[in-house]
Amino acid sequence: GGGWCSSDETCTYRLTNGLGSSKYYNETVFFGEIKSTNKTVNPDFYNWNRIVVEYCDSSSFMGKANHPKIISRGAQIFYAVMEELLEKGMASAKN
Repeated sequence: GGGWCSSDETCTYRLTNGLGSSKYYNETVFFGEIKSTNKTVNPDFYNWNRIVVEYCDSSSFMGKANHPKIISRGAQIFYAVMEELLEKGMASAKN
């Protein structure tokens, strides 16, 4: 993660990179180490399901505020992701 932004300046700066704008996200994601599907590299979790939720809204998925330049919607992002996962089978997942 990239941490929180705590001022208009730091939040506005994030709009110029992948910490604050999906315009700058990579098209592919590397699943290495603890996210690896390789049993040798990751013997404990290699066969677990995994998802990628790109960086949140700089409020640790807790934001719910409008600002003239910056909109924090982390809470809505979190709830939407969880709803989607539950609909796709996570509700019946077993440990």
